[in-house]
Amino acid sequence: MVIGTCKFNLSRRTHPELCALGDRRAKAGPSYHETLNSTFCLVPGGYQPASVRLAEVMSVGCVPVLVGDDYVPPFPSLIDWSSIAFEFCASCVDLILPTLRGVSSDVVEKMRAKVNLAYELYFQSEESRWKGFVEVVSERLRFRSHSLY
Repeated sequence: MVIGTCKFNLSRRTHPELCALGDRRAKAGPSYHETLNSTFCLVPGGYQPASVRLAEVMSVGCVPVLVGDDYVPPFPSLIDWSSIAFEFCASCVDLILPTLRGVSSDVVEKMRAKVNLAYELYFQSEESRWKGFVEVVSERLRFRSHSLY
């Protein structure tokens, strides 16, 4: 697992040894081929409710492992996230490895196929992302127009 670099001076002052380690590991980083060989990929929450990391791990066929308390996967009305990803709260990280180790290879392959399909439909290009956005907005407008009567 790669430890991120320290973005803030306060972090660097309070944990200089960890920041130095994180800097070295971030520069080395996992290779593209290592990522391609991964079955599960961590997608930690960031400063926004979603993250570009999700599209990155989906692009290589990884089963996303969403970690965070406020993580909001995109297109929730279009994608059944429970069938293509695992979600863990920030305080539940000790459950990640036992959970993932218990997943059968058949389930993993089905999840990966769904990850690939979702990526192709909604993440692969700017056009596909706009398509997903328009579908979500259209769905909400249909719902609103039906609920007015």
